[in-house]
Order: sequence, then C-alpha cells, then structure tokens
Amino acid sequence: MSILNHLQSNQPEISVIIPAYNEEQYIGRSLEALAKNHPWLTTEVLVIDNASLDNTGKIAAKYGAKVIRESTKWVSYARQTGLDAAKGKILIWTDADSLVGKNWIYGHRQSFEDEEVLAQSALIRFDETLHWSFKTYTFVGNQVKRIIGYQTWGPLCTGGANMSFRKNAADSVGGFELGSDAGEDQILFGKLRRFGRVNINEDKELEILTSGRRWSSGSRTYIHMRNILQKFNRIGITKGVTELEKIENNRKFEDFR
Repeated sequence: MSILNHLQSNQPEISVIIPAYNEEQYIGRSLEALAKNHPWLTTEVLVIDNASLDNTGKIAAKYGAKVIRESTKWVSYARQTGLDAAKGKILIWTDADSLVGKNWIYGHRQSFEDEEVLAQSALIRFDETLHWSFKTYTFVGNQVKRIIGYQTWGPLCTGGANMSFRKNAADSVGGFELGSDAGEDQILFGKLRRFGRVNINEDKELEILTSGRRWSSGSRTYIHMRNILQKFNRIGITKGVTELEKIENNRKFEDFR
C-alpha cells in the first residue's frame, strides 16, 4: 500500500509536511489525494504524529509516509518537529483531514521562482461541518487581505492547512512559537513578512477541501481569534527578530545559514 513511493526522495527539494493528531479516520484519504500528484520535483512526505492515541502513525506509514512521533500534544510542537526534520528547501503544509489537488505540490513550488517570495498561503474550502462564526471569520479575513493587502495584515488569516515557505527563512526567524494552541502559522507569517513577501495565492488548482468539524462551535472561533490577535500583536509586529535584523537588504535566503 506504499502509494507515496514516487514522492519520497533521499535528497528532496520539496518537503510536504502533515501534522496529525488522532486522524486514523481521515489520514488515509488525505494521503491518497496527495499521491495523485505527479513527481515533477524531488519530494518527501512527512507525517508528524502528534501524540496520537489511535492508529494514525501506523496507517500513514503503510501508505508510505515517513512518520515522526512528537510526544508533546500541541500543534506548534508538531509543526516545529516537521520544520526541523524536513530536508527540502521549500516546505508545503496541509492537514491530515484535507484533500489536495493533483497539481498542488507543483503549484506551490512555482510561486517560489520569485526570490522575493518567502511564504504563501492558498485557498481553503471547508465542508458542511463548519460553524457559521468561523465562516464569517474567514470571509472577513479574505476581504481584509484583498482590500488592505496581504503583505500588511493578511498573515492574520493564513491557513496552516494550505501554506508553504522557505525552510531557511523560517529557521532564521526562530520557527514556530512553541506552546501555541492556535495561530502558530499566522505568527510565523507575521514574522516573515518583515523581511520579504508573503502572498495569498488564489489559484483554484491550489485550493484544498478540509474538514470544519474542529470549528463546529462558536467558542472555538472566539478562542482562535483571541489567541491570534494577542500573539500576533506581541510577536509579529512589536518584537524584533535579531537573527534577520543583523542582515541588511539581503533577500537571498540561501546565504543566511
């Protein structure tokens, strides 16, 4: 059942990373959708088993993913483990309950032909389980990105289920904020936007379908928004990033290590 063999390379340019917690019902179909991507580029597929209590890791391994266990149960720790383990220069992220298209990997990679681009977020479509409050949140966020500009405030609405960035850029700003239960992706993009371009890619071929079951109540939306606003303001706007501030007018992140 190792259907991901064609996407696993020992020297990948692209790392596809999927954090997963108790996703045994969804991880298989997610990997099946990913496997439809053509190996135009050298890739690796990592599933970060975030202290799951079910068979998530075993199922992912059967499908051919490289499974890494992270015992601390917070998505920020799972993301940081994935960032540290990835061998690729470009890291592309989705969730274990999401379905990607057949040109998803290639489409994300194309955006980084522009050396000024450090990160991008692409479209996310939720299924019918999504609560109305989160639908409103995502709608308003999209309007903010279009009217004010993604480079300015758009990172507030970055979706970790469909994002990509340069590994060495993320390493240079310290990676993900550990301990976050929400908003770790937005916080990272908020830091990155200080030193290069972060984009929203509205190409329909990059759009993914994801489950809204975790956002089936208004209280979850409120907590999510509160955490993001507090932490983004503290870290993404007001806090300097010393590693990158030492480097003046240099956007070629290959030279940062």
